[in-house]
Amino acid sequence: MTAFDPSSLVGRRLDGLFAAWWVTDGQEPQGPIDVWLVGEQGVPAHLTTAADWRLVAEEAQPYGDYDMGGLGRVEVLPTAEGTPFARHVGQVVEAVHQDWDPDHGLTGLAIEFPGGTVHVDGWDGDLRLRD
Repeated sequence: MTAFDPSSLVGRRLDGLFAAWWVTDGQEPQGPIDVWLVGEQGVPAHLTTAADWRLVAEEAQPYGDYDMGGLGRVEVLPTAEGTPFARHVGQVVEAVHQDWDPDHGLTGLAIEFPGGTVHVDGWDGDLRLRD
């Protein structure tokens, strides 16, 4: 895992996305807990939240599925479906705007595509993706 400057996404095409979902029996996942933006070059951009609720942006390969016992399991799927990134697959990132807090660092991103913007941030310790 290597930290990276999210502005390096500018000019890269979004070829796909991996997303990690926390799955419990009988309930639909509420949203991904991690996402990996896959482009035509290099290691995927991994976006997640840290223990202090800041946003983490790093270069890293997706991890594998794992079981959390009675709490459910985490499944990593190679799809953008179920995320706001789905409609931007195949588009090139036009701009990235970063939100910073002087005490915590990166707190949010606005990733602009020709077809719209995806906002990425943490909310109550969870990764939040929205149009």
